[in-house]
Amino acid sequence: MRRLAPRRRTRSLDVLPSLPVRAQIEVELAPAERRELARLAERLLAEDPALGALTAFGPRVRAGAGAVPSVFLEDHVEITLFHVSGDASLEYRALLLAGDGDVVLVGGERRPEFEAYCRDVLGLGAPEVLTVHREPSAPKLPLALRVLRECQVLTRLIGLARRHGGLNLVPYYGTSSAWALASVLADSARVPVRVLAAPPKLTAHANDKLWFARRVAEVLGRDARPSTTSAGGPEALAEILAGAADRSGRLVVKLPDSASSVGNVVVEAAAVRAEGAEAVAARVTAHLRGIGWEDDWPLLVSVWDEPVLESPSVQLWIPPLADRADGAAAEGPDPIVEGVFTQWLAEGTGQFLGGAPSRLPARVRVRLAQEALYLGALLQALGYVGRCSFDAVMVGTRPETATPHWIECNGRWGGMSIPLTVANRLCGDWSRHPFTTLTHHVPRAARLDELLAGWDDLLLRPGRRDEGIVVLSPGPFEAGQRCHLLSTAAPAALASALDLRV
Repeated sequence: MRRLAPRRRTRSLDVLPSLPVRAQIEVELAPAERRELARLAERLLAEDPALGALTAFGPRVRAGAGAVPSVFLEDHVEITLFHVSGDASLEYRALLLAGDGDVVLVGGERRPEFEAYCRDVLGLGAPEVLTVHREPSAPKLPLALRVLRECQVLTRLIGLARRHGGLNLVPYYGTSSAWALASVLADSARVPVRVLAAPPKLTAHANDKLWFARRVAEVLGRDARPSTTSAGGPEALAEILAGAADRSGRLVVKLPDSASSVGNVVVEAAAVRAEGAEAVAARVTAHLRGIGWEDDWPLLVSVWDEPVLESPSVQLWIPPLADRADGAAAEGPDPIVEGVFTQWLAEGTGQFLGGAPSRLPARVRVRLAQEALYLGALLQALGYVGRCSFDAVMVGTRPETATPHWIECNGRWGGMSIPLTVANRLCGDWSRHPFTTLTHHVPRAARLDELLAGWDDLLLRPGRRDEGIVVLSPGPFEAGQRCHLLSTAAPAALASALDLRV
């Protein structure tokens, strides 16, 4: 692998007026590397032609974005086990990505106090917010498909598309339900609709930890990931645990398509040796069933890397490739690396708690950015478009000698990419005011307007106060639940101040 020195940041892209992309580490692909990744992509597409296919959604539907209004929606119902720790109010984060003339779809009650905060305090514009009713009889029905049953909302979107000659759909990630909604809108309005996301099958594969582990081995080598295998059933799981327990101190069993570490079960190798692999495997599967898993094999089994110095996440924006009329390979700009971030994870489970720009040495950050670029360029060659991030762990005790192991791909928006986009919107470029994103536990029940009033002199106010906090979702604080924040202030002093104001 080549290792590049940091170059001056030159790439800037406004995907939409409300979606600024700013390169922070300028890395690049050599022509030979680009050709090698293209050959790998061609092989994967030949093995599975549906991987990047969009033909089922009609000729008017394509990936990308145009100069027309955008419809934003954040929906988590299709993420396996998200309900275990899910926060429905996170759907309102889509409002932070929208602007004047856009539409935001939310799947619950309107939160006018949060809408006013985004409009009046943050100055993010006044997009139209449309509510889509939840259906008690179909709690797992995706938001995009519920729109198709909500005549008033669907008619409003079709009319918007007709008036402007097109529409963009910006989903949390590119599920088949989001693409199906785009297809209905395009056919009904008879105008182009672009989806700012990857094709649905590629989206599913990118978010599958087993599929991603195979791609890491092909692109970067087997040593670039933890020792990982798949278990196709209970007997296989017990056999894998028995074999791995003799070589490792700790293992982790994961649901390949879950998120936020909800489907992770850490297994002590000593317990496998003491209790027997079959007993431990039965305990693991019983736990997963208890939180909603429906015996959807395979499961991923991996060595729990130790010691881990840091858990970095590399945030990318992947532009679409343009088809060549002469039949040659598609070409376009390389993926843009928007930053390398340190993630704070819960001990034992790896659940995401927050993060900040990484303080790893520049040479190490460039290596992470370069390797992430290779992975992102492969996804791009397969047809991926939009937001993407790659999570790793730095295995070792010193930054200069630690080895990155790539753990998973987040082929969607998430807990770091939404805050960095908001920071770009508010500051022009987040690097001017490096930020922290954190989960703050509200010590007592409170309404959002009470919190905002108590935190008034701590709030970031564009053009007036560049250091402060941004509230990223509207609650439910009435139940004394956690609060998702972005902060450009010192996190230690901030946490103390927040507690005193509630």
